[in-house]
Amino acid sequence: MTPKLHARLDRLAARRQVEWLATLQRCDAVRAEGAAQLGVLSAYRERLASGWQSGAVLPAGQALRAAQFAAAGRLAADRLETDAAQAQAGAEAARTGFAEAQAQRDALATTRRRAAQAAADLAEK
Repeated sequence: MTPKLHARLDRLAARRQVEWLATLQRCDAVRAEGAAQLGVLSAYRERLASGWQSGAVLPAGQALRAAQFAAAGRLAADRLETDAAQAQAGAEAARTGFAEAQAQRDALATTRRRAAQAAADLAEK
């Protein structure tokens, strides 16, 4: 391979690494956001539960809204957990892709060093 081709292949592999890193960062952000939202849902659910557990009398409208929130909260929590699982899978794929691109760059560097050494050996003869 020519040095120009080596450089081009290395740039392509480097670009793929950058893309995989961006994917990994997006997946991590989705997981962090989901964890924060689950925390908010959990805190509100605990506040609702403490009202019921203390034996406080609640107006029917408030109890109905609390039940509606609890049902919607369960659906939202399920969705957030699904999103987190998908983000985890995406992060694993990004790590694998990044490692493959790095291995390709390492192989290109090794090939480039060998070619340079062969050229130097040939020049000595």
